[in-house]
Amino acid sequence: MFKEAMPSPNEKLLISICTDVVLLLIVLAPVLILYIVGSPLQRGFFCNDVTIRYPYIPSVLPGVIVVVLFIIAPIFVVLLIEYLHVRKCSASFRRKDKIKKWLLSFFKFLKVFLFGLGLSLMTVVIFKFTLGRLRPHFIDVCNPDWSQSNCSSAPEQYVEEDICNPESDEDDNLIRNARLSFMSSRASTSAYSMFFIIFYLQYRLIVQSYSLLRPFLQYLFFALAIYVSISSIASNDNHWSDVFAGFLNVYTFLGLPINCC
Repeated sequence: MFKEAMPSPNEKLLISICTDVVLLLIVLAPVLILYIVGSPLQRGFFCNDVTIRYPYIPSVLPGVIVVVLFIIAPIFVVLLIEYLHVRKCSASFRRKDKIKKWLLSFFKFLKVFLFGLGLSLMTVVIFKFTLGRLRPHFIDVCNPDWSQSNCSSAPEQYVEEDICNPESDEDDNLIRNARLSFMSSRASTSAYSMFFIIFYLQYRLIVQSYSLLRPFLQYLFFALAIYVSISSIASNDNHWSDVFAGFLNVYTFLGLPINCC
């Protein structure tokens, strides 16, 4: 009888990395699919509902900036700190071994960050498309055809039919997005990234010469998360309860960065 050859350490590592990548894709795929082809619940509204009659204001912070601040920036911070950590703790290692150790250490934290972020976003997307809560600027972008309703004679009427009057494909996209208020994806994303980087810096950034550097960076991410969340309310993009729920959503996944760090 021949014994089966045991996988080498490099093969085990490759299998582990591939498994992690597949799991990350499984988590992130539903989020992308729903945003691209999903249709939110078509919720009606009361004619006299003043909470959805605010003017539409373009977001103060474009989505690209939010991605850079709370996805790209944390990844860069982890990459840099892991490099400094390996450089300090592995001074006697060969260059090749240093690079390998650096990348493995970086991937260890990266996969936890992305996995938790993916779960957080999946939760947000499920709520958004299932509830279909109307944004504060819904009436403005909907441009309703009031002749199809009895709102003028019955202000307390509940309008179930779709009486929106889009004039272009862009209007269609705005109306679709205006049905995705709860919960705030920006608040959830910024809160998760904030807590992850705070825990990560507390665990990995040890700078004796600059004792105030770590708390300064931690506060910086905290302040950015608060600003992004508040800006969603100020720009009539979310109700305050959407932002509050998005911020609380992060507590579901706090165990991921805690266990990692």
